[in-house]
Amino acid sequence: MLALLTTGGFAGSPAHAGTKSYNSLAAFQAVSKTTVQATFENFTPVNTIIRSPITEGTVTFMSGPITDSSPNLYVYTPNASSEQHDWGEPLASNVLTENGNENINMTFSVPTTAVGWDSYTNRFADPTVSVYDTNSILIGMFTLTQASDTQGFFGVISTVPIGRINWLAVNGGIQNTGIDNIRTGAAPVPEASSTVSFGLLLLLGLGGIAASRRKAGAVR
Repeated sequence: MLALLTTGGFAGSPAHAGTKSYNSLAAFQAVSKTTVQATFENFTPVNTIIRSPITEGTVTFMSGPITDSSPNLYVYTPNASSEQHDWGEPLASNVLTENGNENINMTFSVPTTAVGWDSYTNRFADPTVSVYDTNSILIGMFTLTQASDTQGFFGVISTVPIGRINWLAVNGGIQNTGIDNIRTGAAPVPEASSTVSFGLLLLLGLGGIAASRRKAGAVR
């Protein structure tokens, strides 16, 4: 009974949220299994203000703050007439941005613990990424370390399901930032056998302590 209670109690203990960020797609893929959900390549209309949320795959994109009733999303194409002026890095494909300062929320229709995307920065301060769980509790906040006016990558993994991610730019109304090729999936979790093994080791350790105490009592 003691063994069952100890192992079961360990395995069923509440999970503590933890997040980790990645600025390399290769490093992100090494610790997660994801698929691309949104590319915006077939989205219409482009190069115009979009006054409603956008859903591609399992991801829905909305303007922030989350209660904003007037979305200003904008899908930019590489051949747009103002691209050279509005972006510091030439676009490689269609990219999601916003009319005005970028404050973009991503929500997910299926449980996900790993999210990554191509990121475009502007010449101002680095964008901030905030990660929330499914109860809208902040579980991670990151400032990009990507160079100004470049295309790069940002990814995050979490020990609990991610409910929402917010991308917030600095001076995005002057020069755009943007996101593209959003991928979602799962980060690895400890195998059940590892949990049980740890529980058994813990039990053996407690048993050893108890035996030592009994032995010490016998000497007295």
